[in-house]
Amino acid sequence: MGAISRALKLLSLVLTLLLVGVTLDVSLNNGSITRNYLPSLILDKFEELRNSLASKTEDRVIIESFERYLNDPQELSLLRNLSASLKGEDIVSSAWNILVWEDEHLSYDSNRTEPMFVLPSEFLSRGKGICGDYALLTAGLLLAMNYSPVYVLALEFNDSDAGHLAAAIAVDSRYLVIDQHPPLMDLGAYYRHWAFYEKNPSHISKATLYRLSWSDGKIIMKRYRELSWEDFFAQDYNMTEEDLNYLRDALLMSFKERYSLSPDPLLPKIAEGGMSERYHWVLLWRGVFPGYADYYLPVTRERMASYMLDQIATQREFRERLREAEAFWLDLSREGADLTLTVYIAGWH
Repeated sequence: MGAISRALKLLSLVLTLLLVGVTLDVSLNNGSITRNYLPSLILDKFEELRNSLASKTEDRVIIESFERYLNDPQELSLLRNLSASLKGEDIVSSAWNILVWEDEHLSYDSNRTEPMFVLPSEFLSRGKGICGDYALLTAGLLLAMNYSPVYVLALEFNDSDAGHLAAAIAVDSRYLVIDQHPPLMDLGAYYRHWAFYEKNPSHISKATLYRLSWSDGKIIMKRYRELSWEDFFAQDYNMTEEDLNYLRDALLMSFKERYSLSPDPLLPKIAEGGMSERYHWVLLWRGVFPGYADYYLPVTRERMASYMLDQIATQREFRERLREAEAFWLDLSREGADLTLTVYIAGWH
């Protein structure tokens, strides 16, 4: 038995040294040496083992970081204070409020790649961070609002060595991703978001879902499940013509309440004709919202309408003329995945 034990220990040492050698060669020389001396079958097995070890290491880093930072009393107190002003009537409105706040107050730090996470307090102090910081802060704010469980989605891509993290919630058995900027997206829209709507499109090759929850007064995190591309597209809401009309109605109602103006459906024809006995002036604003037909969800309709109207406030001339306006109308059209909002305002003075 002693001889067998020593042989097994020796074999284990040899395999460990071989794994280290292969790993270094792959990392430094793209595997050029080992490909010349080891069969491809063995190399494939080593690559599988190396990827498995890397995945477990990343799991440990993510889980330990989230649990350590979010269970820190000072960090949790900070998150609770901030979350009090952002909490809505339900988890969807709360998640949307967080996205809008992050979009307005935080920015992405394109010059930083490490560390994967910083404390939420440090992220807020700097005002900029990377995807891990956003995911940690977003999940922490939702947990501070006593929503539990919440989720974190870890992505790998076919087109890039860089991964990505984003927070998520589950609503009526549908995951909605909360990723730095409005709007919330279901999994199908989020998959296409990366493939089509990003400046540098990427295709998701692997998606791991982590689950965060309160347990005995502490936040715990566990690796929950892997998501296949079928899982993404099984949760894919498609905007209908009826939905487009519903969103148009929500925009009309929200605009009327926001600016106390009278709706006039004749304004598009008046604006096109250029002359009117009813108004001294007519002005229009048009905004294109890329991918918004894809991002649309019935559960976020009113919030999406409000956010789209918020963009008008960024246009100085139109915003100033709104103060003099007495009437308005708006139109919403769809071209592919994009929505175009056209707003008409008019005045007598």
